Amino acid sequence: MYMYDYAAMTALVGIFIAVIAFFLVIDIALYIFKAIAVHKIAKKYGVSTPVLAWIPLVSSWTLGSIIDKIKRKNGQKSYFGITLLISNILTWIGFIAYIFTLVAFIAVMSANPYMFYTGAGVEAFISIFVWMIIAIMFMATFSSVVVVLSYMAYYTIYEDHSDSAFGLLIISIFFPIAIPFLLFSMRTKQPYSLESAPQDDSPYEQQQL
Repeated sequence: MYMYDYAAMTALVGIFIAVIAFFLVIDIALYIFKAIAVHKIAKKYGVSTPVLAWIPLVSSWTLGSIIDKIKRKNGQKSYFGITLLISNILTWIGFIAYIFTLVAFIAVMSANPYMFYTGAGVEAFISIFVWMIIAIMFMATFSSVVVVLSYMAYYTIYEDHSDSAFGLLIISIFFPIAIPFLLFSMRTKQPYSLESAPQDDSPYEQQQL
């Protein structure tokens, strides 16, 4: 009986690890596809240090800087790059704060399981719980800002490369897994905003992966 239970548990753990590994590989592959695409697109528009597209968190600045280049070429002021980067950083600050409050809550509960029987214990619990809620709201707010700004950035890139930008945006919203592939397909296309630019002044060079 115990041998059977041990074998079953080992099999379940093996399946769980295999599933996690599978999704991890997929996630890494999608990240690489997107990094290549954003890097190539950033180079087309003459974004400084496009290699930052490969660095987590900082890559949001590269994506936003592409939009800055497009907007400024059309005579508009734009601070998409820095706004997207700061929003991303604040999201991670909120996440880290949430983890700290969660760890503190677990530590307090583990140290004193009977804390609710004392006034000081209830007060400590309420204090930690309030800070946890604040951290969650902070993280949720800025993560929502990041999502909205990111989709605005994707739409602007789609619009400068395709006549079906709205359709591509809808696909991106309902099937986010398609975003790296859509951007990847545009990495060597001539953007509409650069077609009228003089050949010598254009930062665009046709590049193949």
